[in-house]
Amino acid sequence: MRAIGSERSELWESNAVWKKMGAEVWYRFDMYVDNSIKPDTDRFVIGQWKEHGSPKDSPIIAQRFTGRTFTVSIEQNNNKAKRGDRDDLCRVYIASQNPKSDPPWGHSSTDAVLTALKAKNEPEAPLSFSHPLITSPQPDAPKSIANLRCDDGLEVHTDRQLPNPFGGWTTMVYHIRMSPDQRGLIEIWANGHRIAEATGRIGFTGSKPGAQQYFKFGSYRNPANFNTITKLSNFVRGDSRAGVDPTSKLTTD
Repeated sequence: MRAIGSERSELWESNAVWKKMGAEVWYRFDMYVDNSIKPDTDRFVIGQWKEHGSPKDSPIIAQRFTGRTFTVSIEQNNNKAKRGDRDDLCRVYIASQNPKSDPPWGHSSTDAVLTALKAKNEPEAPLSFSHPLITSPQPDAPKSIANLRCDDGLEVHTDRQLPNPFGGWTTMVYHIRMSPDQRGLIEIWANGHRIAEATGRIGFTGSKPGAQQYFKFGSYRNPANFNTITKLSNFVRGDSRAGVDPTSKLTTD
């Protein structure tokens, strides 16, 4: 029987330096992820951006390694009129380690990554998953939404796949403005190459005035019987690109 709960080993930004929701922030860091994560590993997050006191408990932006595949996801409210009562979140995958032509990019019903994410033991998992092309609801989602995309007010442009992060160091850069009112923005670079950009509704409606956002890095997973080593180095946060890319080495495409 699988243990209930989750395991965490995370570094958090100090609340003294948290930014207000909607602030424009740049992050750059080197991360190391060892080879322990397996193809059948379920929920595994290493690095996430959250809203303090959020109306939803899920991270708005997350680096996910479920099924030994590196992906970046955005979450927003599921506003579809015919959704089920529990189907109130929409997780949109905007970048993947796999090329577009292979799973899990399209999130087919046979995709191992999606199958793991849909497991009953992931209590915060949304029922619907979106990619700019395809949405795959969970098996217990109403059939009426089976062919509907759950993402709303979001435009995604993907330039290339994420690199293989396992067993080595990867340099990540994020340009973030988390906002659920169509002003949201996320740009992603990995090892100096532009990966993806998403604009529009990034976050959850119902935030309190003055709500703050923060970043945390480290392993967050369902209970598992193996150890994972993650490392964070050269962490920089700035208010502009120049603050994290002083030598202008990031590609624009």
